[in-house]
Amino acid sequence: MLGAAGVVLPPFAVVTYPPITDLPFHAAQSAIFLHFSDPAYRFAEQFSLHPLEAPYVVTYLVTAALGSVLPIRIAASITAALCLLAPAAGLAALLRGIGKSPLLATLAFGLVWNNLAHWGFLSFLLGLGLELASVGVALATARDPTRRRAASLAVLLVAVFFAHPFRFPFALAGVGLVTLLAAPASAARRQLAAAAATSAMPFLAWLLVRPAELSPPIELGWPDPSRVLDAPRHLFDGFRAGTDVGAEERSLALALAASLVVVIAAILIARRREPKRPPWPAARRGATVVAALVGAHALAYFVLPMKIGEWWYVYPRELLCAAVAALAWVPELPVWPKLRLAVVAVAIAASTRMTTLVTREWAGFERATEDFRAVVRAVPPAPRLAYLVFDHRGASQTHSPFVHLPAWVQAERGGWLSFHFATWGLYPVRYRAGGDVPPPLPLAFEWRPQDFRLLQLGWFDALLVRHTVEPAPIVAADPGLKLAAHEGTWWLYVRR
Repeated sequence: MLGAAGVVLPPFAVVTYPPITDLPFHAAQSAIFLHFSDPAYRFAEQFSLHPLEAPYVVTYLVTAALGSVLPIRIAASITAALCLLAPAAGLAALLRGIGKSPLLATLAFGLVWNNLAHWGFLSFLLGLGLELASVGVALATARDPTRRRAASLAVLLVAVFFAHPFRFPFALAGVGLVTLLAAPASAARRQLAAAAATSAMPFLAWLLVRPAELSPPIELGWPDPSRVLDAPRHLFDGFRAGTDVGAEERSLALALAASLVVVIAAILIARRREPKRPPWPAARRGATVVAALVGAHALAYFVLPMKIGEWWYVYPRELLCAAVAALAWVPELPVWPKLRLAVVAVAIAASTRMTTLVTREWAGFERATEDFRAVVRAVPPAPRLAYLVFDHRGASQTHSPFVHLPAWVQAERGGWLSFHFATWGLYPVRYRAGGDVPPPLPLAFEWRPQDFRLLQLGWFDALLVRHTVEPAPIVAADPGLKLAAHEGTWWLYVRR
């Protein structure tokens, strides 16, 4: 636990608003769940909740629960940290199911600060962890079938569905592989089948009610070998290529790979000096299941498209799934306690070097957003807030953490935003039909603030702009908007 905390928590300790690109909107949507019925936030006027049609709800409900006793920014940070650790926790459960030491899951700490983490695909990371844990519990059930294990498996599978519904078919397929390859006893097969059938009910019901945005056609292609060359940047691309910090990130990624090789070599050498262990058929069957699981995710990486409907960045995600699952192939730790401790220490030490880099860059983002924290104090409660981010400098991340930063205003103060994830129909929070909603915007408007002329500013009572110079020409045509605050690169206009 201390090792996990040391890998994931230091960056969160140095910032007010973590520079995770999508986190501000995840926090805002969690706040909508938390304060939906509170008239001071005015969420019910514009949104409706659809947790069964778009069941990405676990992270939002956890953040909302934490937000009932903590500031929403801290609640969102805790949820994010838990999601970042979820793949390693799922790997620990998978290792236990195979019969190996869960301490080997510390090798996955090196993948905590992956590309998806910097984007903020938290539901996906949580779904991956739960998927791996489901396969691990299924393997344990196959080895020793009990009703308690079967019930735990059913609960885990349902949790996968409500964390990330598109991870559920992979988890269910994993349980199916266990049933076919690793469950020789009929009792085990009955328990596994019962758990799978029970958990499939909400998934089948969702297939009948899911919106069009979550039921697009999936166009598979022929395996694309060129994606092998893209694998490093899909795993580690948190900081911009061509910069010193980007080069440092890539060198640390190579060091992580080298440390993995050293750990495996040390384990193999130590195991040769140990007394021979009798072969364990269950472990071999578990290894076969893991091989099939890794192969399925690797194949998905090579054949899935980049975009499915509104669901973007599809195939690169499967690479992380395959990489984490593949760590279950690492040989079992040696029996000698000192050697086991040494292996774990090497894995954690190698991982914390990446954490140190992330912490340093996040501390720089904290300094770069001092002006933002100052200017938002002047934003009125529950504002109709339009925001434009022209300047993305001040952060070293590949995916700009400034583009959605103003969504923290909605998370903490309620009100409206000019751009919102609710327009996509992918999330359980959507704009209410016939509700008091902002005017529509062109696709990808948040990345093209120069199209501000398309924005109906008259609908909003506040405008927040990040720019290097005063954006007076933007508001010149609307004399009602007056400069209310200016700090650094941020300019706030409020309608008088």
